[in-house]
Amino acid sequence: MPYVLRKIKQGRWWPTAWLSSDDDLPADAMSDLKTEGNELSVWWVNDDQSNLETIIAALAANCEFVANFDYALIRLADLDSLSLTVRESFGKTPCPGANQYHRDICELTGRKLLEIGLAIFRQSETRQRFPQRQVIDLLHIALTSGWIDRSRLNESLVEDLQKRR
Repeated sequence: MPYVLRKIKQGRWWPTAWLSSDDDLPADAMSDLKTEGNELSVWWVNDDQSNLETIIAALAANCEFVANFDYALIRLADLDSLSLTVRESFGKTPCPGANQYHRDICELTGRKLLEIGLAIFRQSETRQRFPQRQVIDLLHIALTSGWIDRSRLNESLVEDLQKRR
């Protein structure tokens, strides 16, 4: 069964020693679950995570500058009990090969969004950071190999990459 990837900022999720209950999560974490039209954008990652770097490169290529890339992975099975409506929707990144892995979780209520946050907080198998240097290397590889359409990159990202070469 695949994983669901959501880009996060680790500092919003941890440390949490001050939480008094396992049924709660830090309020700041909810800002990483920003919805639009009651939909949450997520990415499907293969069981073997063979498409993970492609997805990370695609999401990093959507940014205005190079930074650390934090994300959480949760098994799709861990979200099954939430009865979510998931729709395939082609991603809008400069990486055509990654866009096929984009999904929208639709018809979200506040309760369902909170449950997704709790599932990420409690059950996420991976909360990882790609350090800035690794993101730079990944973007250079993606650009050189043609994974990413350079003409669709933000100019400030291109300048940042050139400075950090």
